[in-house]
Amino acid sequence: MRKIFRITKNVLTFGLTESIMNMKWMEVYVVARTGRPKSENPKKTLIGLKLTEEEAARLREYASKHDMTITQVLQKGIDMQYAMEKPLSS
Repeated sequence: MRKIFRITKNVLTFGLTESIMNMKWMEVYVVARTGRPKSENPKKTLIGLKLTEEEAARLREYASKHDMTITQVLQKGIDMQYAMEKPLSS
């Protein structure tokens, strides 16, 4: 006998069989979804950035000194650039 495992629409089915034609299903379990919860605003866009060794070292040093990730530093910089923009007068 060999064990058969089948997954269909979040249901995992276990069974024992002697042949494919003679299947006897024993137990059915609902498999819970695992992992992190889905975000309302997922960050899926990836942008690459080329820096010199000096620029990369300064960026890492700043992030470390301010207890931030490099991504957080760059996001803060983007926000600051938008905040510094003067509104266009019509």
